[in-house]
Amino acid sequence: MKKLILYIFLFCAAGLARAQEDSLHTLLLEAVALHDKGDYDGALRLYDQVIARDPERLLAWYEKSLTLLVAKRYEACIDLCKEVLNKFKEGDELDNIYVNYGSALDAAGKPDDAIRIYSQGIRQYNHYLLFFNRGITEFMNKKNADAISDFQQTLLLKPLHASSHQYLSYAVYGQNKVASMMGLVIFLVIESNTTRSDKNLKILQDLFSSNALSSATDFNDTLKQFMTPADKMKKKLGIFADINTFEEKGFFTQFYVSFFRAMQEAGHLETAANLILARSNDDQVKQWLSSHQEKLNAFSQWLQEYKWTDKVVNK
Repeated sequence: MKKLILYIFLFCAAGLARAQEDSLHTLLLEAVALHDKGDYDGALRLYDQVIARDPERLLAWYEKSLTLLVAKRYEACIDLCKEVLNKFKEGDELDNIYVNYGSALDAAGKPDDAIRIYSQGIRQYNHYLLFFNRGITEFMNKKNADAISDFQQTLLLKPLHASSHQYLSYAVYGQNKVASMMGLVIFLVIESNTTRSDKNLKILQDLFSSNALSSATDFNDTLKQFMTPADKMKKKLGIFADINTFEEKGFFTQFYVSFFRAMQEAGHLETAANLILARSNDDQVKQWLSSHQEKLNAFSQWLQEYKWTDKVVNK
């Protein structure tokens, strides 16, 4: 009889625990939905309810810090992140707490403190956003050498992170125009049809016009009339693929030139050229993109499977 009573008690306790977990999970989802709608006060109220009922639920603390950050309540976000890092010594969201902590400090006009917090996070977590955000803070404060290093590290961790290609291009613009062009090209391959694409395509075209690549891809008048804009872009991409890499150990040669060479060997230069020009409003490009879905799919799959870091010696 005692065993039966104990069994019933344990069964009921387990049921109550499941019900509590389901209730808190539902509350958390409702809070996230309110955040997504821009109702930050409503979201914060629900996060506080979850935390009050389960103070060990790190995800609720993280989501609250994110809402405070997005709502531009930077000091409150900073204080909360400090509290979380004092309370929790391990957990899946602690790397993101460092991201939010540094971001809030940077937004509050404390870039040196932001860099210090990102660096603390990096020593514990190999999270690409910690490197990227630290790079942004460094770039905005004219610490270009440090920013370049952080953007490169971000790309080694997450090669298809379009923003890192963009900002790496911006950071090296003043010292290495060819590297800057390669970064913009890859950004446009990854993110070909957004408002950011408009800006970066304009920068890329200006660089092509002012760089030695312009003369290297000059065509006689007879040939020009038969070439589409994508044909001309494909020719420029081929030049990147043909850059001499003999005894070159730098990041841009190993990471970028190797990519262009592999893309050429795989037969994807034409697809890449049209993607780069997707926001050019050229009718021939639009027609090509609308009628070559199989090539676009094949390129997308190749891009996802490409081993970016295989050629990088000093990772």
